[in-house]
Amino acid sequence: MRIEWGSASGNGEKSAPGGRRPSRRGLMAGGCLAALAVLLAWAVPALAGSSTVTYYACVTSKTGSIKVVSNTAKCATGEHKISWNNVGPAGPKGPRGAQGPAGVVAGYQSSVDNDTTLSSTEFTAISSLTLPAGHFLVNASISISPDAPDVITCEVFDSKGTVMDGQSVSAPVSSDAFVGLTGLTANGGNETVACEDTASADVGYAVSVTAIRVNSVAFPGVMKQLPHRVGSR
Repeated sequence: MRIEWGSASGNGEKSAPGGRRPSRRGLMAGGCLAALAVLLAWAVPALAGSSTVTYYACVTSKTGSIKVVSNTAKCATGEHKISWNNVGPAGPKGPRGAQGPAGVVAGYQSSVDNDTTLSSTEFTAISSLTLPAGHFLVNASISISPDAPDVITCEVFDSKGTVMDGQSVSAPVSSDAFVGLTGLTANGGNETVACEDTASADVGYAVSVTAIRVNSVAFPGVMKQLPHRVGSR
């Protein structure tokens, strides 16, 4: 493949159409553009390949015209040989990026399956989960089966007595009632689930408490304090 400008003139230089001889500066600029075109035409398709491919060409030193040749070809007098590949040298190492935010690093879980008698005058703690210092999203799932028709109220609160969530459900006799609680806490220690009822009935219950660490905690609304009436199981 060879790229040239016009036809040869009598003194060995290339002539533009119409007989006017181009300047040396114009010839060199044209040669550089031609070289760039050839490099792009050959290198871009090769980028799709997975292996390194080396290309060779003879460049006319006087005009900058390029002739693609094989790796064993010898350039003529007044030409010099060049080569390039489809990979190129590795660029400099970029600057270190900023530290990303911490993700979830640990999960915590506790579960209990038991029978107890709930009080109608105070909350009875039925399960707890111990957490280290930090910010956590806490979920509690409670399945309750009373021996008599009942209205049961359950709450989950943190180690400082702050209620994170609460719910009341009507529980028909011998039928499971489900309570789901979710809350945020910035306090470690014991996260406790406690319930009370209206009939002081015996109940069977299953409780699962889970927590995951979060980056920060925003408390929507006003958090209330649990009354000091939590008894023991």
